[in-house]
Amino acid sequence: MKFFYILLTVTLIVPLSAAQTIIFADDFEGSIRPEWFNYLSGFRAISILSQHGNFAAFTDQRNRYLSYDVGLQAQDLTFEGWFRDTPAANPFEFSAGISALDSQAIVAVGVETLADSSHYLYRLDGLNWVSTNIDRTLGWHLWQIYVGVDSLGLLIDGQAVYEQNTGNESARFFSMHSDGESSQNPGFPYFFDNVKLYEGRPVPEPATFCILGLGVLAFFQRRK
Repeated sequence: MKFFYILLTVTLIVPLSAAQTIIFADDFEGSIRPEWFNYLSGFRAISILSQHGNFAAFTDQRNRYLSYDVGLQAQDLTFEGWFRDTPAANPFEFSAGISALDSQAIVAVGVETLADSSHYLYRLDGLNWVSTNIDRTLGWHLWQIYVGVDSLGLLIDGQAVYEQNTGNESARFFSMHSDGESSQNPGFPYFFDNVKLYEGRPVPEPATFCILGLGVLAFFQRRK
């Protein structure tokens, strides 16, 4: 009977994780895909501190960005990837977000130590950062930005930090930025990895599926 519960759990959970229709993805293994607009060639693939695999996108220059043009007004898409945080770095600014322009991340999540050096933040207007209750920690963190026809969602490490029931019609460019003034170069190292753009709402990471699966299994066992 236990085998039946496990099989049922896998049957329920695995299709959810496999449902993504990938529009664009880059794991930066060996190089940065040419579809990115790499401002001033500031980013390069480097074989240290990768989130997964052997390479990550890296820059130690401020005011550099990677931008991908989806080519149309985005609807029902999730932009996700990983950033590496170094809480000891100050000042430290980076963002991942969406915009109508390739040089900006109007709607974004990230870090701005001058606004709040202890927590991750988000912004909706390209200017004003809003603090979340998620503490900054050393290591890799997942961002997910969902742009729907009638909704917008921002998540950090699987936690929703902002949601609204109206879409963002200006979402055409998806980008990662090492923010700050060029006059401050060189900056602290910035790392991004395993970036992808896919149809639909954010899909939980495998660890979340495992927790969900255990919950389903426990539920059925309690009913025995």
